[in-house]
Amino acid sequence: MEINNKIFQADNKKYRGILGRYRWSLCIGAGVSAQIAPTWFELAFKAFQHCVNIAIDESDFKNMVNDGGWGLDYWIQTAQNQWIIEGKSDEGFALLLRDILYKDILDNAEQSGLKELLILSFNDPFRLQYNDIEKLCSFISNCYPNNTTVQLVNFILDCFEAGKAPSSIISFNADTIFDTFLYLFFCKRLHEKHGIKYKRKRHFTRVLRTIEHNRNLIPIFHIHGCLFPNDGIPDYQKRSSSISKLVFNEIAYTELAGVTYNWGQTTFLYHSQFDQLLFVGLSMSDPNLRKWLSWTTGNYNQELYEARKREFINLKNFWICKGMPSDLDYMQNSLIHLGTRICTIPSWDCLYDGLSNLLGI
Repeated sequence: MEINNKIFQADNKKYRGILGRYRWSLCIGAGVSAQIAPTWFELAFKAFQHCVNIAIDESDFKNMVNDGGWGLDYWIQTAQNQWIIEGKSDEGFALLLRDILYKDILDNAEQSGLKELLILSFNDPFRLQYNDIEKLCSFISNCYPNNTTVQLVNFILDCFEAGKAPSSIISFNADTIFDTFLYLFFCKRLHEKHGIKYKRKRHFTRVLRTIEHNRNLIPIFHIHGCLFPNDGIPDYQKRSSSISKLVFNEIAYTELAGVTYNWGQTTFLYHSQFDQLLFVGLSMSDPNLRKWLSWTTGNYNQELYEARKREFINLKNFWICKGMPSDLDYMQNSLIHLGTRICTIPSWDCLYDGLSNLLGI
């Protein structure tokens, strides 16, 4: 049985247009918000440091994580356990995580006098006037030039203009940084193209719950819940967070693994079955993600076997990671059972060029 599982570089012209020949979806993780929001490790450290009365620095915490052998969800759970022991609420802990997630970018915005405006954009960017959108786009471009999120936003906008937009965007993040940036720069680009004749229209929609899905728009699913900073803006402008769907701690992971129905799970399974998936900013270590991919890949290959009467393994998904193909050859068999090939970029600064080549735009 032949399997085309060779690791390749994203900007290799031989693979131009390999993505997007059919329906495709973008899956994003915490890595896309690097330098804007804390990494998964930094979030766990800051939550642990805040809740547990132990004097440690980031280096000490890293040693604890490595020596203990437990995942970061365990350390977030430890922090929450201490929080609850002190008589505080689960909702309060979620708000602590929210404050950690948004602290750096809101601090930067405050220095530019844009904090309240940025908070409003995270909640409901459609309410903003165009001059406010311009201010926020300038702030983002100045503070985070060539950031992974900004590159990814430009890529999605180019896909939309080329008629190759994803059928969905599936976010494993609880922050709204990517979707807010997408709306702001989408509006800016169309306004620059059409001028005063441009009338704002929604093309993407943020979906946190089953009741919010508008099938006429491209959904941005937050399948692990979503948190909104909302200090300093009127109540009618605040978006309701989906705290009950958050997947940060160990309890949430085990509950997700054990339930018969979960909205996030069924949403991912649907797109995993019918779409090509492009993974960006994910480590591929999430046990539930791997379980879901294993299910749909096994089912897909079984159906191919029944239809073609021969064994067939289709690696239709692509995982973007940093490095050179020759350095990662030992990993080429690691994701076969998940229907996924590894696609490399030499550095995250090259993300836009690599993705544009993969989609052939």
